[in-house]
Amino acid sequence: MKQVAAYEHTHNGLQALRGLAFLFIFLSHSAKGVLASGGPLAVNIFFILSGFCLAMKYDRLKGETLITKEQFARKIRSFYSLYFVTISFMLLYRIIIEGNTRLSLWLKFYVIDVFLIQAWIPHKYFYLSLNAPCWYLSAWLFLYFISGTVFRIVDYYWQKNLKYYICGVMLLIQIIISYSVLHFVKVNISDNFFKYITYIFPIYRVFDLFYGMVLWKYISTIKDKNFDNRILFSLDIIAFGLLILVLILKVKNIIPRTLYYDIVWIPATLFLISVFYLQGPVCRIITNPISIFVGDNSSNYFILHYPIIILMESFLGKSVKAFPIICLVIIIGFNYIYNIFKRRLEL
Repeated sequence: MKQVAAYEHTHNGLQALRGLAFLFIFLSHSAKGVLASGGPLAVNIFFILSGFCLAMKYDRLKGETLITKEQFARKIRSFYSLYFVTISFMLLYRIIIEGNTRLSLWLKFYVIDVFLIQAWIPHKYFYLSLNAPCWYLSAWLFLYFISGTVFRIVDYYWQKNLKYYICGVMLLIQIIISYSVLHFVKVNISDNFFKYITYIFPIYRVFDLFYGMVLWKYISTIKDKNFDNRILFSLDIIAFGLLILVLILKVKNIIPRTLYYDIVWIPATLFLISVFYLQGPVCRIITNPISIFVGDNSSNYFILHYPIIILMESFLGKSVKAFPIICLVIIIGFNYIYNIFKRRLEL
């Protein structure tokens, strides 16, 4: 019974964090100002959380870390029908709004999106094509496919007690790549290429997957220890404070966007640790039935939110004060209707 309660406790915390991350992404597309600045942070949370949960799963499987064709196909089927509906809708929407003048371009986008390869094309018109945020799915599928291999590497170095060595090497490689690309951008091309490499490119996102898996390995070794509540309370406050600080620094343009992409994983990781233990005041506040509900449905909400925002913007405009709330209600309602139809088709 204690194990079941502990699992439910952990599950609720992680789902609440997933729900919070979705709301950050949703607001980055539907709101303005500080509320719209948390998108990259939320994306990092999603990727790190994926690595964390996959490592947790692989540890339970005791070494069975290879992703089979059936597992990969099942994972795609879990979201593809809704994803296909949204990109088809966006194709029709663009054709209706813009006419046939750019039909060939929209059809190219559609083909790329159908095959979920948009994150592999280093041009924003392609990786942000029809359902723009779904480049994440393109990158995430790659990470899911290689996750077993990454976990075996993490586990090997962990067993050899070389965890600090491999973490240091990975962090150094990330810094070298990031600042090498930044120098290349300053000399040769635009800032968009830096964003692609350090934010979109699936291979660069392996770092987030790695950090999530290392985080699980670390927590799995200390999770049964009894920590002073004051330590966990302090961690919670520090994690939340860093999160807010990073967002404010970005909004005020005190730190460049390029550096922002490199440091957002720090508050994301600390916040994930804090949520796992659920001892601090901030984490207890965000772990409520609403955020858990949003987290449980965040995959569908993520796929739905951008087309609905674009559609509602054409009708209402973002100047309407309640615009984000209206869009969120429609997203929840559409997802509810979609799930009803899906269950009936499965019967």
